[in-house]
This record gives sequence, C-alpha cells and structure tokens, in this order.
Amino acid sequence: MDIVTWGQSEDGVNSGDRHNNAIYRLEVSEDGGNNSGLFDANVEYIMLNQLNVNNTGTYNNTVAYGDDLEIIIHNDSTDEDEIRISYLDRGADGVETQISAQLAAPTHSGVVEFDSDSYKEADTVTVTLTDSDLNTDPELVNIFTVVNSSTDPANDAVGASGYGLNSIDDPFGRLLDITIDDERWVDSDELGGASTAAVCSDAVNSAGSDGLYNSGFTLVETGVDTGVFTGDFQVPPEYGARNTGSCAVTSTLGKDLEVNYVDYRDASGEIIEVGDGAGIRANTGSVSLDRTVYPVPFGQISNFSDESSKKTPNGRSLFPIHATGISGSYLDAASETLGNGDLTIHIRVDDPDYDVSATGEDQIAENTTTSSNRGPLKIYVSRGSEAVTLATAGADNTRDGVITATTTVVDGGVSNGTRELGPISETAPDSGVFELDMTVRYTDGPDSADCPSKTDTYTATDGSTGTAASNRFASTASSPISLYLAR
Repeated sequence: MDIVTWGQSEDGVNSGDRHNNAIYRLEVSEDGGNNSGLFDANVEYIMLNQLNVNNTGTYNNTVAYGDDLEIIIHNDSTDEDEIRISYLDRGADGVETQISAQLAAPTHSGVVEFDSDSYKEADTVTVTLTDSDLNTDPELVNIFTVVNSSTDPANDAVGASGYGLNSIDDPFGRLLDITIDDERWVDSDELGGASTAAVCSDAVNSAGSDGLYNSGFTLVETGVDTGVFTGDFQVPPEYGARNTGSCAVTSTLGKDLEVNYVDYRDASGEIIEVGDGAGIRANTGSVSLDRTVYPVPFGQISNFSDESSKKTPNGRSLFPIHATGISGSYLDAASETLGNGDLTIHIRVDDPDYDVSATGEDQIAENTTTSSNRGPLKIYVSRGSEAVTLATAGADNTRDGVITATTTVVDGGVSNGTRELGPISETAPDSGVFELDMTVRYTDGPDSADCPSKTDTYTATDGSTGTAASNRFASTASSPISLYLAR
C-alpha cells in the first residue's frame, strides 16, 4: 500500500503548505513486435491551480498504476523535484542496478492584457490571458466562466464557487476579475431587498450594464493545447459600484478599466497577481463642411416686385440667363432667369462617442439643454461681428422655429425659438461619422447696406404656410424684420 499526500493546507502561499508526495506504479508493454526489447507506456499530468486544487474530483481522476497514468503536478517540478521514473535493471553481470530518467514540469508566468489602451462607451473589450498552466486538458478546449452566485465571494469574477475566503479575505475561487474604477460593477443577483440596491438595480439594468456575468464574458482557449484564452465584453454606459455598499450608479466615462489575474504558480512557483489597465475616455469630435467656399445663393422672380425702371433698379437677387434670352425692356419672367438658387450645404460630424450600438446605425439625438431641448450642433452665418443662427441639430426631435440673431450660444443652444433639425444619422454602423444636409436661402444672413433690397415673399420655417418675414425670422434677427443675402 502506498500512502500519498496531495493538495495544500492553509493558503498554499508557503512551500510547506503545498503537498505532492506520491509514487505511481507504471506497467510497460512490449512495442514493436515479439523480441523487440522495446517497452512503453503513457504518463499524463494534471497541473494544480486555484480552481482544481480544492476539488476532490481532481484527485479522484488520478490513475496510480497501469500503462496510462494520470499524475498530479504541484509547484514547479524542476531540478530535484522533476518527474522521475526508475527501473531496477539486472545487468549482464547479474547485478541489479537502478537506472532513472527525469523530466521537468515547470510552471509558467501568466500574462493578461487588453487589446487597447483606451475605450469608450459600447466598445468591445477583448481580454487575452496567456498561461500554459491553465491548459489542464491538452485534448480539450478549456473554458472558464464567470461565477454567478450572490453569496459567493468570487461572484461576478471568472473562477469557481464554493471555495470561500483565504486568510486575507480574498476569494479562493477567483481566477480573473475585471474592475471599473477598482470595483467590480454590480450584478443584480446580489442586490437583495435594500432600497438603494433596488434603485441601483433598475438604473443599471436600464443601461444594460448588469455585471460581468450578464455581459456574457467567458474565457475560452484558442485551441486544444495553446494555453491562450480570450474573452470579450462591451463597455457599459453606466455601472453600479458594488464595493461602496451604496451601489451608486455612475457613468463609466473617465474611469479606469482593469483586468486582474491570480497566477496560482508563476515561473518561480509562487502566487502572484498580474494585470493590465486601460482608460474609458471620450473622443474629441470634429465638424466640417463639404466645401471651403460656396457659391452665392440667389432668388427667383416670384420673390420680388417687378422692376419699375431701368434707371432706378431695385437690385433684385436674380441671375438672368444670356441677354438674348430676355424679352422686353425688363427682367420680368422666370424663364428669363436661372430660377431658384438655394444652396445645399453638407455637414459632417466625426465623433465616435455617439457610435454606441454594437449593430445598426446610431444617431446624434441628445438634448444638450433641458429648457430648450437643443442638439449639440449650431449652424450659423456671420459677417464681421454680426451673426444669425440658422438652426440647431442633433436633438431627439425636430422642432419648427425661425432664424434668430445671436453671436453666442445661450443655454447650451438657442432658446429663443430657433428651429431644431433633429437627429443626425450615422453614415455606417461603425463609422462614428454623422451627416446632414441643410438648405440655405439667399435671405439667410445678417443685413447689410451692400445687400439687395427687401424680398417680398419668404419660405417659412416655423411650420406654417405663411410667406412673411416673421415666418422665417425672429423679430430680433435684424431691424427692421428682414434679412438679406449672405455674401
């Protein structure tokens, strides 16, 4: 009878707490046919880690005798601790001599890392863990899942439940965890009935950020014998900080993201924790037009009164066709002009912070003010020190309004009746680029003595069918209530 000792006592930190005293009986069979004199057998080993060291099934799966052994390796089995096989050989001189061979089974230092140094809300984070010691079955793809037990210390961490706490109150079953601002974000399974927890649960669930377990994170080996594991999850917009006790829901923006891996045995055979960090940061957005210089917009015959005299022209904003196309003494027919000359501008906003959906095209649809419900984009025309705001854009809904006079942004937008163009659509599901088109008329600019005279009819922007100046411009846009060609 062989008496063996396996496993660990206490925390397994000190070498004296780690036990692996065992002898195995190996049967060999002749290989290569009769009279070959060659005998072989197989030996496989199970490397202990924090997830299997306290599991009785680990040791029940050992095979102590036969021609296909399953043995236990604990610590870095190198030098005098290497796996050794001994054979008592009767030599040609009739003397029995023990001959031996040995093989090292070293432990390895693990490395864990993110695929980027910086993320934003809704980005996919990929975690890569490299540690050959976790390749516990070389014939299977090893998988490690997140603990989902509200009463277990390792809850919402990758590992195993049921192992309790060690002497410094760290979870024995924790293999890897991911933290935001040094805290594992909340899982509603553990919130209980406290009112603050219930509020936190509602808020976190509505934001889709209910803990690492509910993110679907799993560490999966990249092959049957690689020792490289990957897992991914999406950065939540908000999180509930579990360790504070109050479960306060806060934005992830500006927080640090960390991954921590408990390497049960590094290359020197010691317990060590390694990790990687990244930031959850906002991006600097930019806005641009499709041109640096635009042609001058112009009107049409119906916008103006007829010319009264060639000697006293009223300076209408019209573009006539070639002189041979004008009949009579005056320019008085639409066929004699180039027609409507509205200008369409194309606006492009590049801001990945609004690309928040894993699938589908997003929108900039955010009210930057509570009083006027304006979007973050302001469109204006300026001449010298004067300016008029044509519209705002990027709010959750369109709102009829008028062109207003302003040189500053009021209340985060314009709160005196400026029209709002509404959501701005993304060009592609993952581009982070948002575009819109807007029409600018020849009237839409600050007044000037150099501009043509007053237009008789205006295109309304206030939702009505009126043609008065007040249907397009606020009374404060200029004095008197009219605007002129923006040159």
